[in-house]
Amino acid sequence: MSAIQATGFAQVLIARHSSNPQIYSVSQDYRQGTYEATQHLLERGYRRIGFLGQSLQFSYGQERLAGYQQALAEFQLPMEERLISIPATSRDDPSLIEIKTLMSLSDPPDAILTDRELVVLSLLRELGYRVPIDISLVGLDESETAGFLEVPITTLRSPKFEMGKHAVELLLQVIAGQTPASPVYFPMQLIVRDSSPFHING
Repeated sequence: MSAIQATGFAQVLIARHSSNPQIYSVSQDYRQGTYEATQHLLERGYRRIGFLGQSLQFSYGQERLAGYQQALAEFQLPMEERLISIPATSRDDPSLIEIKTLMSLSDPPDAILTDRELVVLSLLRELGYRVPIDISLVGLDESETAGFLEVPITTLRSPKFEMGKHAVELLLQVIAGQTPASPVYFPMQLIVRDSSPFHING
C-alpha cells in the first residue's frame, strides 16, 4: 500500500482497514457479525465455543476476536485460551492439527466458529465428528454452497454488492478532492440453518 500511496493515486480498501487516515476503507462489520454469531450459539445453550480466527496482523482478525470476546463477556463467561486458535501469521485454512488439538481437549468445544466453514466441516468429518450431532458449526463468512449441503451451515452473509458500490462512490469522492467519512462499516446478516440447533445439554 505504501508504494501505491507514493504515486499519489486515490486508495479505497475493501473488507479491511488501515490505521493511515489517508487510506479510505469500506468493510463488513466483522465485530458485529462475530458478536451476533457467538450470541446465537450462547442463546441456544452452547458454552464452550471454539474460535478459529485469522492473524491479528489483520484488522478483520482483531475485529472478529473482539466480537467473540464481547458476546462471552455479556454472558459472564471467561475467554478460555485453549478454545481459541489464531495463527501468528497469515493463513487461510485451519489445519487438521488445529482441529484435532481443539477436539482432543479434556473438555472439548460444543461448537466452532470459523471463516472457513467448508474446510472445517471436511476436517471434522475426517476426524470422525458429525455436524451438528457431535458439534455445531457456524461460519463467519458465508461460502456460496453453505446453504446447499446435506447439513446446511449457519453463516454470516457479507453485503458484497453494497460494499463494492460504496467503495466506488468513495473513490470518486476522493478523486474529486472531497474528504468522505471513513472507515465505513456495513452490517453482516446471520443466516440460521441446521448446523447450529438448540444444544440438548444447554
